[in-house]
Amino acid sequence: MERYSNRKFDETGRIILPIELRKRLSLEIGSIVALYPVRDMAILKTTDYENAEECLTSKVDELGMIALSDKLKQKLGWQPRSDIAIYYTDDETAILKRV
Repeated sequence: MERYSNRKFDETGRIILPIELRKRLSLEIGSIVALYPVRDMAILKTTDYENAEECLTSKVDELGMIALSDKLKQKLGWQPRSDIAIYYTDDETAILKRV
């Protein structure tokens, strides 16, 4: 598992995905990602649908940011300005984990 970088998510729950990760996962403006909470981390997967029942979804904006929902942050116990490590696992998946 390759580590890209540490990021902080802002007060509104947004986090910037590194450009290298966006390229590796083929994420563009408007791409939809699925976020699955697992223990103390969120599994981020590329997806082409918006309404997945078992996960939360977010769109990549023009700055390369995604918004983490209040539900996801609460479930994971993440607070604004938390340090988040971003790991690459394959061409469709990344892991976000609080440091």
